[in-house]
Amino acid sequence: MDLQDSRITVLRITQLIMQSEREWKIKHILRN
Repeated sequence: MDLQDSRITVLRITQLIMQSEREWKIKHILRN
């Protein structure tokens, strides 16, 4: 795995985390 691949992987993981956090906040706000 070269540098390009690892960079793309980190980007993908970061996007996934941000997306899940956003969904969690929306659900949390809607519940209150």
